[in-house]
Amino acid sequence: MAEDGRLGRVCAAVERVQQGCLAFVLVVLFADLLAQVLSRFVFRVPLVWTEELSRLSMIWMVFLGAGLAIRRRAHFVVEFVVQALPAGARRAVRAAIFLLLLGVSGVFLVQGTLFARMGLDVVSPTMDVRMVWSYAAVPAGGLFMGLYSLERLLQVLQGREQA
Repeated sequence: MAEDGRLGRVCAAVERVQQGCLAFVLVVLFADLLAQVLSRFVFRVPLVWTEELSRLSMIWMVFLGAGLAIRRRAHFVVEFVVQALPAGARRAVRAAIFLLLLGVSGVFLVQGTLFARMGLDVVSPTMDVRMVWSYAAVPAGGLFMGLYSLERLLQVLQGREQA
């Protein structure tokens, strides 16, 4: 993907960091699930915290991955109706889609931040860590989805996205 303009370069840098974070979370999830299976079925002494850590890892993978999928155009789409439209209408529909995504991302960011702040006072039952670590995935995902939706919207408006 050509990285033209300041926003494109920022998005490319954020994407690299985000990809590294996703790789780290995947390794944590794999190691956690391996420990869970071994402790439960081999050693017959289940580790109770492993389920909570796997849930935390999955939450972060979903919210980090959703934004990355927007940037990489990896979300599943059914476009037969949009493809039947004239080029100008296709462009308008795509712009509307990214405007809607920006709105949803804003809701995730604002409401997720309020929700995450509540997690400062809540402690997880088995890992004994503040739930803000889990809840913070929502505004983080909103931030990434919003950033990449803005990038895609500008590409559509400037005629640089395939129609």
